[in-house]
Amino acid sequence: MMENYNVTGQIIKALRQEKHLKMYELGEAIGVSKSCISNYESGYNVPSRENLMKLSELFEVNIDYLLGKTEIR
Repeated sequence: MMENYNVTGQIIKALRQEKHLKMYELGEAIGVSKSCISNYESGYNVPSRENLMKLSELFEVNIDYLLGKTEIR
């Protein structure tokens, strides 16, 4: 299961960097702390369904892309 977290975390980090957002800025945008974003990106936690939806909207990608299930954004 940890592998999936890492894939999702890597994708979140890449998308965040593409948008030139700092961790705290992404956290503010979806209503979580900077440390929560850090935990997502390092694979310690996976975003809740609600936060996956917020990330999907913010980054304009589908949830399957965020989860690493497809390469289609």
